[in-house]
Amino acid sequence: VPPRVRTLAFWSGSDFASDFEYALPGTPCEEVLAGHPRSFVREVRRRFPDASLLSGTGAESYLGAPMIDASGGIVGHLAVLDTKACVDEGRRLSVLKIFAARAAAELKRQKAEEELRESEERWRSLVANAPDIILTIDRDGKILSINRTVPPIRVEDTLGRSVEEFIPPAHAETVRTALETVFRDGTPQTYETQATGPHGTISWYSSRMGPVTVGGRIVAAMIIANDITERRRADEDLRFQKTLLESQSEAAIDGILVVSKDGVMLSLNRRFVQMWDLPPEVVRSQSDEAALHSVLEKLVDPTGFLDKVRHLYENPGEESHDEILLKDGRTFDRFSAPVRSQGGVLYGRVWFFRDVTGRKRTEETLRRAAE
Repeated sequence: VPPRVRTLAFWSGSDFASDFEYALPGTPCEEVLAGHPRSFVREVRRRFPDASLLSGTGAESYLGAPMIDASGGIVGHLAVLDTKACVDEGRRLSVLKIFAARAAAELKRQKAEEELRESEERWRSLVANAPDIILTIDRDGKILSINRTVPPIRVEDTLGRSVEEFIPPAHAETVRTALETVFRDGTPQTYETQATGPHGTISWYSSRMGPVTVGGRIVAAMIIANDITERRRADEDLRFQKTLLESQSEAAIDGILVVSKDGVMLSLNRRFVQMWDLPPEVVRSQSDEAALHSVLEKLVDPTGFLDKVRHLYENPGEESHDEILLKDGRTFDRFSAPVRSQGGVLYGRVWFFRDVTGRKRTEETLRRAAE
């Protein structure tokens, strides 16, 4: 497809005509857009018989100059077509070059303004549709702009007011310190505070504050705040569940050990440590392998003990229940099962050990008495 160009403005001699496109090849404009000023003082249509641009205007002469921007790029061209032969060609072409240079600068400015408008529109759209609260504040903490608010507060109700009006007094110092740091050092700050939530409630927000710089000078601070109230509640529930499970584990008469798929002791209670008399350095290492080797000398059948453990680790879906004899005369009941999520994801293995020495001795005494 032959390259085509489109007019940005076309003066017909009495008025501006509508913009139009035309094929570039075979026209004097082709040479001009290659970066060369061109003048044809007469019979221009005979020189370019296939140029519809010339035949449609009845042109006899043509002057053209490329529009070159400050970086040397060709952004268009300026041409004058006349139905009469051109006189004083040199002066007219010189003047045309001056106008072409000015037109190039104007096109560059218009393009920059258009790009700026598009950039601002994209930014406004991004901010307007962002799920977070995005606001700018001045050095004193006054709100300059905000993309959204929580109901029933309106955007216009917040502008010009101090951001501290929406923060409980206990958290105001955190925001003040962050603001001072941003304006002093230009260093972004991250913090979590409480602030006004929907319908008069108090919510938790995770915020990031950073500098707004113009001409190398910090003129404002931008805050992006994300409501993390539900996440905080979920975290608190998890902490409660963890504390509850740890309390139950510590209160249990069983020694309990949880080992990850990678052989890391994720959890062990005090009873487990007491039953096996584990050295502090083994507990601190969190290594299941180290714990295994530290108890082997206490066992009547260390080989059988290790074989069973290895088998279960190689077959993570299996459960096991057996008894372990220790050299000091104690007997441990051992139960092991895989630890899985509700979705079936395997996390590791849990071990329960119960000292059943007293029960075994009682059973032995009763057996002997029965004989």
